[in-house]
Amino acid sequence: MKRNGKPGVKSVKIELPGNLTHIEDFIEVINEQSGLKLGTDIKFYSSGGNKLRDENLFLLKDNEIVYLEPYGNAFDVNNILEEFTVIEPLGKGGFGSVHKAQNKENGMLVAIKYIDITEYSISFNLILVFRASRVDEIYKETQALQKLTHPNIVKLYHTFPLKNSMVLIMEYVSGGELAAYVQTRIKDGYGLTEAETKEIFTQLVDAVSYCHNRFVIHRDLKPENLLLADLEKLTIKLIDFGIAGSNYGKSKDPTTAGSLYVSAPEALQAQRANAEPAIDIWAMGIILYFMLYGVFPFRGSTEKEVIGNILKKEVEFSEGRKRISKSCRNLILGLLKKNPKERMKMDDIYANEWFKLK
Repeated sequence: MKRNGKPGVKSVKIELPGNLTHIEDFIEVINEQSGLKLGTDIKFYSSGGNKLRDENLFLLKDNEIVYLEPYGNAFDVNNILEEFTVIEPLGKGGFGSVHKAQNKENGMLVAIKYIDITEYSISFNLILVFRASRVDEIYKETQALQKLTHPNIVKLYHTFPLKNSMVLIMEYVSGGELAAYVQTRIKDGYGLTEAETKEIFTQLVDAVSYCHNRFVIHRDLKPENLLLADLEKLTIKLIDFGIAGSNYGKSKDPTTAGSLYVSAPEALQAQRANAEPAIDIWAMGIILYFMLYGVFPFRGSTEKEVIGNILKKEVEFSEGRKRISKSCRNLILGLLKKNPKERMKMDDIYANEWFKLK
């Protein structure tokens, strides 16, 4: 147990019985074990900043930090940051910064992301420019992540505002971006094998299918947003839900963001295309092609040329660089149908011959 907003005050360890159902009993146990004389007007907060009440006492976990507030103040979010030691920066950009950190109590590594929440104008690869509230965008990321629990989706532990930033404390993933890994493998020789590609692609399909079943469209699937958690097993984690959209019933969020090389034709043609699963399906086809060849299927020397190729050019397979199976080619062609109505659905992917082959 620690003091709310007082990191320098010594903490007290309390062993709680498993049958506590009332705050009064909770206070009595603390007084008995600590020698304190706390009254019933004391507030307590969980490690996530939630005020403890009779109805949520049972949610306390073993070794969880509880914060004591004797003066009725609100939870101080700096309590959460005080739990971690920052080790090194991981990245910095227009969004803010990301740092690797370690929990002082249990040694767990995390990534702490600070996102600027001031008003902004932003361009994604110079395709679409829009002005919106950063708070709304970050809220979407936290809202999306908090309702997703999947082994191939990065975990979100805490999120809270701090001055002009929104702070996200997330699972740390050590292996780096898939994009860099693919390029390294190509420089080292032949690149990813078809079997290795399938191992990664299967996890991607499972993660995206899980999202779609919960009415979440990622809308920015790309090799940079897939991190390798285990290089030996090729385990991936899907990240960056900052532009994720809802696909619930008629309330489909419009698509106004995404990266050029993975953008679906319908997202380029319509000023604000609805967030549909087909947008993610297209991006999965781009990622599959990229893993095999190390380049995107629709390239160009200018933005205009790239967009033109996405809209009109058919997929070409670089057989001189690598020969892939016919069933794999057919899967890529099905994922990259220009017309979203003709594009493969998630059920079609699971039923595909290449996907099912072991």
